[in-house]
Parts: sequence; C-alpha cells; structure tokens
Amino acid sequence: MGNLPEVKVSEERMVATCIKSRVISQWLFNLMFFITLISCQQNTPTPTQLGYIGEMKLPGSRWILQSSKGRTTMENTGITLEFLDSNQLSGEDGCNFYGTNFTLHPKNRIQWEAGGSRTQMGCDWQRTTQSMIYFGELAQAAHYNIENTTLSLSNEKGEILLQFELLPKTGTNHGNLIYRTWHTANVPGFESKVFTLRFDSYQAGVISFHGTTPCRSYKGTYQIIDDGLGVLRYTGVTIDYFDFFCSKEDLLAEKNYIDFLKNVRKFEARMGSMALYADHGKKLGFGLRP
Repeated sequence: MGNLPEVKVSEERMVATCIKSRVISQWLFNLMFFITLISCQQNTPTPTQLGYIGEMKLPGSRWILQSSKGRTTMENTGITLEFLDSNQLSGEDGCNFYGTNFTLHPKNRIQWEAGGSRTQMGCDWQRTTQSMIYFGELAQAAHYNIENTTLSLSNEKGEILLQFELLPKTGTNHGNLIYRTWHTANVPGFESKVFTLRFDSYQAGVISFHGTTPCRSYKGTYQIIDDGLGVLRYTGVTIDYFDFFCSKEDLLAEKNYIDFLKNVRKFEARMGSMALYADHGKKLGFGLRP
C-alpha cells in the first residue's frame, strides 16, 4: 500500500511528458509548414511579377527588330513586336501585319501560340524570305531577357535568335481623336482629292467615325485594342449608295481611301494632327479642319 503514491506520481510525470511531446511536435510541424510556405511563395512568381525584369514590364511594350541571329534587317523594312496587356501579340513583319497570343511563365520563359498574317499584301521575294525566317525564329524562342532597352529572345539551348530595340510609346490616346473633324489631301495618287474624317464617340472599347469622300459620305467603327500604344482593329465601314456625281477618278480615289481605312492598325493623334498607319508602314496624315 505504501508504494501506491509513487505509482501515481510516475503516471502524472508520464502524462506531463506526453503533453510536452505533443506541444513540441505541433510546434515543429507549424515551423516546417511555415518554412515550406515561405519557400513556395519565393519560388512561385505572382501574376504581377511575370513579365517584369527590373522596372521593365514586357506586356504593354513595343519593339523593333535589330538583328536576326546576328544578321541586320533589310533597309526600309520595320519588323515590330508589340506585347499587348491582354496577352495578345501584334506587329509588322516587314510585309504584313500579324498577330497571335503569348503566355509568360516563371524564369523568363515565354510560349507562343500559332498565329499568322492579318493582312495579305504581296511582297517581293526578299521581304517574303525575311518574313519567313523571322517567324521561324520567333516560333523557336522560349526565353526572353531585357537589358536596358534591348530585348533578346533565345531558344531552349540559350542561343539568341532575335534582338529588338525598345520603341517609345506614342503618347497618344483616343481622347485626342474624338469630337474633331480631320481632313487630308494626300491619298496616294490622288493628292488633289479632299477626304474628311470625324470620330464621334467611344463606348465599350469601340470608337465610331464618319466622313466624306470627293463624292459621298461613309461611316464605320474601330475597336481600340491598346489606347496607350494606339493599336486598333477595323470592325466595319459602310458607304452611302448615292453616287450620281462620282467620276471614275473620284470612285478610284474613294476605293483606295476606304481600302486604306480597312487596313489601319495604328493611330497617332495629337492636338493639331493625326496619322493612321496601315500595311507596310503606309501612313495617311490628317490635319484639323478649320
């Protein structure tokens, strides 16, 4: 009977030891979980980190090709690359406008979807060959790197395929377009003809316009893809049927002008002037109508 208190004390010690062991185990588990969580957060970039190198953000930037595997581009052929904020890619291949989608991954990896030309302009064999080489190398690009104002795209082996130079933003926006009437007299081949263009409204990313040719009126719409870069997409145009006073020369000038409007891909608008850009870097300048 005299030994019973000693047994009771041993049991209490065992219970206390067990409780301490559980507390220590739980503390160690929490510590390991916290360390693992921090490690995962450090190794997994957030969506806002993807595309950043230092202060430079890839989406929203535009570039012009300087060299392809060390070879410089042909004169008077601007090959451009524009990363839109919507993970869409657009540019000019020195012959036509093109577009596709891209996806950014950790460790400066980039993935392209199959794309193609948005316009179908015929080009000489030299420009066509240069375009084919460009798209072939762009398809192989798997990594990107930015140093100062140079963007390099390399393949899985780390070989640099394409190098681009940063282009400044146009500093333009649709607010400089609307509620103003513009005029031009420099339609190629018909410099003496006057055309007017007025942008009426901007709603839900769509900007509407109307104007006159030498013999009748027209109207249409564009979709603004990126306001800061001045990128837009033609969505439709209609011409009034009345043409009793249209000469053959006027109709031809009108056709060239309307075809140009259908192929416009960029705009640049400031307070007193406006320019529209289409295939092959073709430009149509406008001034404010007095």
